[in-house]
Amino acid sequence: RGGDPVLTVSAVGHAHIDLAWLWPIRETIRKGARTFSTALRMMEQYPDYIFGASQPQLYDWMKRHYPKLYAQIKERVQEGRWEPQGAMWVESDTNVPSGESLVRQFLYGKRYFMEEFGQEM
Repeated sequence: RGGDPVLTVSAVGHAHIDLAWLWPIRETIRKGARTFSTALRMMEQYPDYIFGASQPQLYDWMKRHYPKLYAQIKERVQEGRWEPQGAMWVESDTNVPSGESLVRQFLYGKRYFMEEFGQEM
């Protein structure tokens, strides 16, 4: 009540994008580009704005389909204003997959973030 002057609250922007929902992959790629573009424009407007996104598969699509957008993302990662998050190649349902497939998701995801951004997840 009334707040604690010692308490600090931080927030990081994030968007969950389901890569295999009720639309074609091409629409997922476009939605990813629009979402990431919006986050980049928010960073231009608000210098303290930080955004984070997971799923290396989405980053890889941006790299292949929207290379200029991807270059801007890489710049923001280097600045520390864009946080690659998580480690799975695609955020997975963990009810059905086998242990081996889950481990593979982490291995591929971690490798991508290390190779692209030099960051250990």
